[in-house]
Amino acid sequence: NDDVKERLDRMERIITQLVDRFNKLENFLQDKLNLNSETNQYHSDYNEPEVDLQMDFDELNTHNIEGSEEVKNKNEDNFGRLIQIVEQVGQRMNTLESSIAETNCGESKGQWYKDNKDKFRIHCSGNGKGTGVALIISKTLNKYVCKKREYEGRAICVDLVLPRKMTICIMQIYLPSKKSDKVNVINWIKIQLNEAQKKKKKVIVMGDFNAVPSPAIDRNNNSHSQFPESEIFPLLSSHDLIDCYRIMFPENTGYTWKRDNSNEESRIDAIWISYRWCDKITSCFLDDIKLITSSDHKLLGVKMLKK
Repeated sequence: NDDVKERLDRMERIITQLVDRFNKLENFLQDKLNLNSETNQYHSDYNEPEVDLQMDFDELNTHNIEGSEEVKNKNEDNFGRLIQIVEQVGQRMNTLESSIAETNCGESKGQWYKDNKDKFRIHCSGNGKGTGVALIISKTLNKYVCKKREYEGRAICVDLVLPRKMTICIMQIYLPSKKSDKVNVINWIKIQLNEAQKKKKKVIVMGDFNAVPSPAIDRNNNSHSQFPESEIFPLLSSHDLIDCYRIMFPENTGYTWKRDNSNEESRIDAIWISYRWCDKITSCFLDDIKLITSSDHKLLGVKMLKK
């Protein structure tokens, strides 16, 4: 009888936790719909017929390929190494869009890369050692790229104008670690988000944020704070973007970075997407590919339904 009672109690706790998770997700989505009138002036599309949100990709990846002391000590352009990484993890990139942070590649560099299965366009932005971002886009999707913007090797953004009158703004960012250095980058990101919102574009923002939304769960330093470490996170939320990993795993730590020779870990890499794609997320995963990239960051990926 005691065993039966213990099992029933355990089942009841599990059910309670599941209900709590669904309630949190429901409340989150409801908050997005109950925007005040001042914000709603930029959301006229809520009152218009919903367009077909079918997507032309089914997976997104983001990865910071820098980090190891061995690589940091090399005074060389990382574009060649980026090509090698594309080659070695290319099997992930058949029907997806991927992004890389801290590549040390110059702004003028960008080229086609072809493996045995597909062809990819690498769009780069760099501003010297320690900065650099890149978007790796398949040939199938690259034909829809119509506009590219970049900011000093800290952010790169492209617009994909797809059939069915849908435009997707894809942004890869690599924020500085110092708060004072983040201001200009975040202001640039805000401009891109405001433009996307006014023109009713769907948005994807991913990369290395060098900060976490909730230190209590996103860092292992015993912090109890649930306040965002950077204004970038409230900015993304105010533009109706959701944190893919946290939506899928409300209570998991999901650390993406670990300091060398230390126990310090955090979830500073993330993928944020328009909340209307929430029901299209099928999985969110972390992959340690240090042997390939010599990075102290894990690759973060999101799989989504095409239809």
